[in-house]
This record gives sequence, structure tokens and C-alpha cells, in this order.
Amino acid sequence: MNTDEKIAAYSEKVEVKKKKLDEINAVIEKKKTAAAALKADIDALSKNIFELEAQRLFSMLKDKGIGIGTVIEAVSTGIFDDENSAADSKENGAINSTIEQEENKNETGSSGKTVGNA
Repeated sequence: MNTDEKIAAYSEKVEVKKKKLDEINAVIEKKKTAAAALKADIDALSKNIFELEAQRLFSMLKDKGIGIGTVIEAVSTGIFDDENSAADSKENGAINSTIEQEENKNETGSSGKTVGNA
């Protein structure tokens, strides 16, 4: 096989491989489009599930006489945080203890005697 024949053979192989690559890329693009559509469907369904669960939860709370304001206050204060609940309890205990000490300090004078309404 001479050089020209080798070049022609290689060129033919390149064209065949390019065609296969184009076919594969077309399949990949179709798969990407299908994947994007599935993701959008999953997102929409997940949102619907969340909304229904929220409705169910608020309905249950309403049946028990618990208003949305109470829920918002509880969430904003971190009452439902499980991860750090032990640490928060200790921290809150320390804060409460400090507040009590400050209140007691305000009730006693510098001589240690109780002053005012204490």
C-alpha cells in the first residue's frame, strides 16, 4: 500500500468515525433534553408534595388551635433544631442563669444589702 492509498484509507476511517460521533452526539442531546424535562417534572412534583404537606401540617395545627404566628415564632427561635438542641439547652440555661444573676445584682446594693423592692 503506497502513501496515497494509506491517506485515502485513513481519511475514509476518519469520515466514518465522524459520522458515528455525530450520531452519538445527537443521541446525547436527545438524552439531555429528556433529562431536563424529567428534572422539571420532578421539581414540579416535589413542589406540589411540599405544598400539600404544608397544607396538611397547618390543617393539623389549626385543628389543635395552634396559629401560624406561634409556628413562626417557634421556628425563628430554633425550637425545632434537633442537631444542637442539647448545646442550645445548655447555652440557654447559661443565658438564663446570667440574666438571673444580673437581676439579683440589680436588687442588691454595693454593700450586699437588699435595696428597693427586693
